Amino acid sequence: MVSGKELKNKEGEVLKTKEGVTLIDYRLEAGDEFIPQFNSIISRSSKREFEENGKKVTKTITNHSLNIIVKGFNNNESFFVTLTPTQAKSIQKKIDDKVLINQELFNAYEYEDNDGNLWVGVGIKKEFIKPKTFEDFEKEKLEEE
Repeated sequence: MVSGKELKNKEGEVLKTKEGVTLIDYRLEAGDEFIPQFNSIISRSSKREFEENGKKVTKTITNHSLNIIVKGFNNNESFFVTLTPTQAKSIQKKIDDKVLINQELFNAYEYEDNDGNLWVGVGIKKEFIKPKTFEDFEKEKLEEE
């Protein structure tokens, strides 16, 4: 089921809304079934300075999120989940292909990359349709006669 951890600032203080609600960073886990609530991903970029090999380097960090409902979680109320760059790319490709993602059931699944690391991917959940048998074709033929 979806996992979440409290968001904290640099000082380690838990972040809260004006109303005092703790902010949670939700992530998808393998087996989650979800429906996006909109047909777009929210992406926010910011520049951050890091120190690499004794030199200051500025990098652009992009965070992706999606408003979803997860089956059996949060009383079927929508919330924002943070997407990995690969999950965001996969969903954005469907949007670019003119798929109305809020009309599809998605699932999160586990996969292994070339280095043996386990990751959580996302895709449209397809219903398994049992292949026809010879008997099915013979029955259809008899019904046509």
